[in-house]
Amino acid sequence: MDAQGFVWVADRKGARVGRLAAGATEPVPILESKAVRLEAMAPLGPGQGMAVLDTRAGALLVLDPAGELRARPPLPWGERGRPLALAADAAGQLAVLDGRTGEVLLLDEAGAVRDRLAAPEIDRDSPVALALGLDGSLDVVTADGRLRSSP
Repeated sequence: MDAQGFVWVADRKGARVGRLAAGATEPVPILESKAVRLEAMAPLGPGQGMAVLDTRAGALLVLDPAGELRARPPLPWGERGRPLALAADAAGQLAVLDGRTGEVLLLDEAGAVRDRLAAPEIDRDSPVALALGLDGSLDVVTADGRLRSSP
């Protein structure tokens, strides 16, 4: 859900995105493209759309409310990384989970790396989803269903 109360939805293949307004029964189509595979979305500031992970290209993009995709600065892990999950906060900070290494990158509003958090050492603790709290905390959901929070 974005700051304006719209619910953004993607199909299972990540090729179509729609936006659902309060009280609507059907989403309005925003994007349809076989060139992308959108795996995760996180809301940006009011009217700015969604940050999206394109796992086909391994890229972080912005999908604006008009359906246009814009590139963000490249993710800094190069060929070895695989973006898996994404979270955003109201200040424009993004957290991106590398599904290959388990590392979490914290990016500022310009896309620069603000911090890197190492992967948990135990395999069953591998992260699968992220959330950034209103208090600035990073919440990580692990494969065994536990929620881990850090300031």
